[in-house]
Amino acid sequence: MNDLGNLLDKYKIDQDDREKIAEQYKQGIEDVLRSRFSREGTDVSIQYGGSLKKGTANSTDCDLDILCYVDSDSDLSVEEIYNIANEELTNNGYTTSPKNSAIKVTQKSGDPSWDMTIDVVPGKYFSNNTDDVWLWQNKDRCKLKTNPVKQIGKVRHSSSRDVIRLIKLYRYFNGFSFKSFFLENFCIDIVEPDFEEGDDLQDKLIKFCRHYQDIGIRTIYDPANSSNDIMKMHSEDEFKEIRQRIHNLLEALLTDDPETYINCLLGKHYDVEEGYRRNAFFHSHFDRGYRGNFITLKYKNGSSITENDAIPKASELEFSYTIYNHSATISWRVSNGGYEARKANQLRGGDVQTDYRSKRGSVTIYSREEHTAYYGDHYVQAFIKYSNGEIETSAIRKVKVR
Repeated sequence: MNDLGNLLDKYKIDQDDREKIAEQYKQGIEDVLRSRFSREGTDVSIQYGGSLKKGTANSTDCDLDILCYVDSDSDLSVEEIYNIANEELTNNGYTTSPKNSAIKVTQKSGDPSWDMTIDVVPGKYFSNNTDDVWLWQNKDRCKLKTNPVKQIGKVRHSSSRDVIRLIKLYRYFNGFSFKSFFLENFCIDIVEPDFEEGDDLQDKLIKFCRHYQDIGIRTIYDPANSSNDIMKMHSEDEFKEIRQRIHNLLEALLTDDPETYINCLLGKHYDVEEGYRRNAFFHSHFDRGYRGNFITLKYKNGSSITENDAIPKASELEFSYTIYNHSATISWRVSNGGYEARKANQLRGGDVQTDYRSKRGSVTIYSREEHTAYYGDHYVQAFIKYSNGEIETSAIRKVKVR
């Protein structure tokens, strides 16, 4: 959808900006680390990673990983490499705090222009002929073998980068925790196999959200080391919140109303019911100044349905409109609202005729049968033309299919 594409454009970082940001912060840190490890008698390789390298950066929360790896033949242990890097950065005026395998750098003393958070990731090559590295794990107090080049390449060559960016925007504007590494691998491993040729961005985002119940349930793996249990990146309480947040986004997207789902993404007020109403009314002309009676709605088996009842899919319904002491013809305007109806080319909105009528003395009941097939809020209105030429319309009846 253009609205989602426009949102990504608004928060994109172009290639020139990407290189400028990377070099601006990388050079000072690189000089500090190269100098220190040179004194330790080892060469060091400095490269950058994170969302900038993967192509999933947004201007709202652009992150930069500076990868600092010493040669495999160094006598330094992986823990020593981590501690030396942290010590040297602190000694050179950088404000640091330890993470599990990275050093979080938040500012540089005497540099008021610093406005980024950078993760410095120290490590040691497994072999100087491969991209495999050892990283120190503060949490488990042990080293872990991984491959950042493989991890970066997996994301860069996927079909999921725009979806990942949208979920990152949603995370940022709605203030909940969803680790990027988990998000990326979940999207690529679990959701991307569902993508089809011809899917637009909304299709892909909805497919991601429809997997909300799998988040934290279906196991995903570090592409560089299947022994690295990334399911531990979130607690069950965090996974529960993530699932609820993604479900909320799904509900907004299914309205097919851009105002609703963009506001949801941006953490603004939105109303799913109003979104469905706007969507259904957009492609149909209802008379909002109705003068007639209310439509009776029930299941075909005779069970009654109230205005607030959520009706399951695949239900057989019957609409009825009662006229007293008059002869008339009735047509019905049925308008489906939402993503599922649009994808099935079943938005409708035109007039359909009465299926049958029953007469009891001066009372005539006109009825129309319908089948619920699409998730969403749908609307029905009866148009009555009396034999004397007078025309009236019923109140608009909402049908909430869930």
